Amino acid sequence: MMVEIKLSNPDTLHNPVGPYCQVGRVKASEWIFLAGQTSTDRDGKTVGADDIEAQCKQVFSMSRRPSNRSAPAGPMSCISPIT
Repeated sequence: MMVEIKLSNPDTLHNPVGPYCQVGRVKASEWIFLAGQTSTDRDGKTVGADDIEAQCKQVFSMSRRPSNRSAPAGPMSCISPIT
């Protein structure tokens, strides 16, 4: 099987703050990599500036969006943090 790599910045997420892609899809076994997730809405406005719980909810909410479109299964149970 050939490895296929697709990088993207989905329109369901804010524009990245740096020169990178927020989603990397590597088709070998089927891995999806997310990067640069912050507590901003689709328009780049901060969500929950003084509320860590609201910030976490926003990050996880936005992280679901590209995985639901990119991954065959798509549930959050399939997402693992890698640093």
